[in-house]
Amino acid sequence: MSEIILFKETDRPMRRPTGFVVALLLAAALSALPHAAWAVTRGEVVEAVVQALKLPPWTGSARFADVPPGHPHAKAIETAAALGVLLPTDHFHPDMEAARAEALFLALRGMGWRHEAEVFGTFFPVPDADIPPYLLGYVGLAGAMNLPAPREFLDDPRADVSVDDLVRLTAWLRQTTTQLVLWEGQVSFEGLTLVVHRQGLGSAPTNWAVQVGEYAGADEASAVQAQLRKLGLTSFLAKGDEGQAVLIGPYAHYAEAWTKMTALPSTFSAAVVPQGGTGSRALFWAALVVEPGGAMPRIAAAPTLGAPRLPLSRTAALTGATAAVNGGFFSGNAVIGSLVADDVPYSLPQGNRGALAWSESGEVAFGNGNLQIYVDLAGSIRPVAAVNGRPPQQGVALYTAGAGGFARDLLFGAVEASVVDGRVQSVRHWSVSNHAVPEGGFLVAARGVAAEELLLLEPGDEVKILRRLADPAMDKPWLLQAGPRLIADGRPLTTNEGFNAALREPRHPRTFVGQDGLRLWWVVVDGRDAWHSSGLTLDETRNVAAAMGLKDVLNLDGGGSSALWWRGSIVNRPSDGKERPLPYAVIFGPFSATP
Repeated sequence: MSEIILFKETDRPMRRPTGFVVALLLAAALSALPHAAWAVTRGEVVEAVVQALKLPPWTGSARFADVPPGHPHAKAIETAAALGVLLPTDHFHPDMEAARAEALFLALRGMGWRHEAEVFGTFFPVPDADIPPYLLGYVGLAGAMNLPAPREFLDDPRADVSVDDLVRLTAWLRQTTTQLVLWEGQVSFEGLTLVVHRQGLGSAPTNWAVQVGEYAGADEASAVQAQLRKLGLTSFLAKGDEGQAVLIGPYAHYAEAWTKMTALPSTFSAAVVPQGGTGSRALFWAALVVEPGGAMPRIAAAPTLGAPRLPLSRTAALTGATAAVNGGFFSGNAVIGSLVADDVPYSLPQGNRGALAWSESGEVAFGNGNLQIYVDLAGSIRPVAAVNGRPPQQGVALYTAGAGGFARDLLFGAVEASVVDGRVQSVRHWSVSNHAVPEGGFLVAARGVAAEELLLLEPGDEVKILRRLADPAMDKPWLLQAGPRLIADGRPLTTNEGFNAALREPRHPRTFVGQDGLRLWWVVVDGRDAWHSSGLTLDETRNVAAAMGLKDVLNLDGGGSSALWWRGSIVNRPSDGKERPLPYAVIFGPFSATP
């Protein structure tokens, strides 16, 4: 592995005549002496971070070539390496003088705030300091927290850490373990605001694993495990949101997991994920807030962009969106629940589960998402039994833009009518059709008696899509059903809407949408990472939403699907270590393309 120096190229430490512990105990007595030139070493800074935060000690063998077992700070250095606080390199240079900026780097990573520092450096104004760019986010965040780092570190982050500095740093870190530390930042762009929030120290993971992927079928997961065995890697299965997750490991040391991940063939899209950790107080969430008068979101279906499912970042890039967030539930490539985009139905309802409906002018309604779809075949009205799915025997199906251009699953004996601008273009039997969904129109497919009615249609006949909603207030151009509803008109709701305890009661990553009377909030909460964010139960989600001042709240799909994208980057940390492909996304303008 290549050698990475955190901050300085020089290796000319000025060492104090006493060890770390003695120096701290005598710091007060020595404060009157001119000892500022005594530079603190990297090893001593790591020791201070590990001890102040009480990080679980590493008991395995040493990994750094330049940190012998007899080094006075070897145990702390190897502990920091095992937890991923240090970069996975061959050398650490423990006796090199430490700069204040890299001390903040080590401190925030030891606190479990690595992701937040990277988010700060990507999206928020950073200090104007002559330090490497990747350290700017750490210095900026350390000054923006409610318990800011010592002023000396913020005013001159390039300077060497002194003995007094180390005392101040240690006191600050200990303060974060006894008081609630939090940070909340926001940045706006054209009527849309990104809000990012982190609070609490987490619990360091007990192990690390390499998540290779999640597979719906057991056979597919077993085949991946067989490939890994051929590479000499031991894997295990874990229950995932969509099926079986295949993971390599577990490993007690972060660098070992990282090394295994980087050695995998490029055909695998793997990520290092933490495991274990208890008693976490960590919580991270990010929100997209539509300000009064701001442009309302749209729904972009992956099939309209050429794939059954796409990562959120890819959907956002293809549509030219400013921001994006995941939406409702799905199974495989199929959307679960009502989905209407610009008055075009994409999916049928899942009973009476809660939903959000909106218009481009800013009208918003939370309510029952149940609806019925009909087709008016030149005066003969037929209920639609499936949207973007095959028609049942004696039934009618509707294929719209959400089908991705073609009705791929039609069965023998079906009849199709192609409709554009409300007029029939053609009527064909299944056997002589290419099953294309016309651009800007839709395809009506029928079997049995319903197919006989389609055969009576002529080009030019009028065919309309009709819908009837259980809640008339939900009759708007855009509708997204998910559930359950958590708050209505400021009152907590506890109806389960058919969701089982496995979704409601454990802490998971969550996505929800709510309104505070003026603004519409789309919120993503990270979870399944005790060091970064433990996630929320549904009851906790309701409480957090109420604390935000939201008066109506709808739970959306969570788990590994929870993701939020802002102007080029994913803001949160998906629990799978990478984005999960989604059948559709909620996107926010301006747009350079029409989804």
